[in-house]
Amino acid sequence: MIATARRTTRNAFPLAEFDSMLEGFIRPTRTGKDQTRPRVPAIDVTEFSNRWLIEAELPGVTKEEIAVTFKAGRLTIEAVAAGAEPTHDPEPAEEAAATAGDDGRLVLCERQAYRYARTLSVGRRIDADNIRASFADGVLRLTLPKLTSDALDRRIEIV
Repeated sequence: MIATARRTTRNAFPLAEFDSMLEGFIRPTRTGKDQTRPRVPAIDVTEFSNRWLIEAELPGVTKEEIAVTFKAGRLTIEAVAAGAEPTHDPEPAEEAAATAGDDGRLVLCERQAYRYARTLSVGRRIDADNIRASFADGVLRLTLPKLTSDALDRRIEIV
């Protein structure tokens, strides 16, 4: 018997899993027009007593191509995988001289530039000044410290 991993959360959009399943079949026939809709990166969210850990898959991007913002209780992750974009520029003059008579042409182009975007509502009980981010091996790791109840609760003096 082979054990398979199952997702532990339900997607808000019931057809999203079906759509992502079809994406693998349709991918080789995609055009540049499909790049206008950003992809939603897969994430894992782990809660600890004093922090949240969010890990997002962002294949094909560098850390310089990632933007993370936190505003009004919403965490937004955006990235553009510009490095995946194929180049169709002619060869430099010195290389062209070495390959004189070579009339190469692009026959198959499956590598594309992708945009990623995802916004999570994480609430206002986050210590925004101490959010930390790291990026390695295509995975963005965000640590969002929770505010203690002491920092949230305060007595209001009546004047």
